[in-house]
Amino acid sequence: PTVGGAVTGLGVPPQSIRRITGVFKAYTTRVGAGPFPTELTGEEGDLLRQIGMEYGATTGRSRRCGWFDGIAAKYATKLNGFTDIAITKMDILDPYEEIQICTGYHRNKVKKFPFALQNPEAIDPQYQSLSGWRDSTVGITKFEELPTKAMEYIKFIENYLGVNVSLISTGSDSQHLIQIF
Repeated sequence: PTVGGAVTGLGVPPQSIRRITGVFKAYTTRVGAGPFPTELTGEEGDLLRQIGMEYGATTGRSRRCGWFDGIAAKYATKLNGFTDIAITKMDILDPYEEIQICTGYHRNKVKKFPFALQNPEAIDPQYQSLSGWRDSTVGITKFEELPTKAMEYIKFIENYLGVNVSLISTGSDSQHLIQIF
């Protein structure tokens, strides 16, 4: 979905929209086949899927899971003109000692999201490694109360995408939110 599609589908004039919040999970998921450069396979992918409960609500089918794809997120941010973003499922990364964020694809030094991936297996994601916080973020409602490494993760995403994070979910309860305005 794109902002342009929403405006057209709802019959809302574009000039009436002042704020566009993009929503990203703290990691990336995909349903079905197709390119997924940051996909984690084997035990690593299974663990992320289990912790995040990444199964279809209707079908129960497993979602494919991987590290946050900064290249795809940057493309979505620019395409939609996000003024800010929300990060969901932050708490799912709590147990990790090290967390990766994809900041490039090694395929002739690609720096932009590819429009056509004729050979997705040829893409080798390049990662920025960040220290995990290995502490619970569940239920935290103030940014300052997050573990330092969790705050660094959010700041890295903000700097990389060039937009502020305005909302962070820290658990499955609707009250487990950090609002930053």
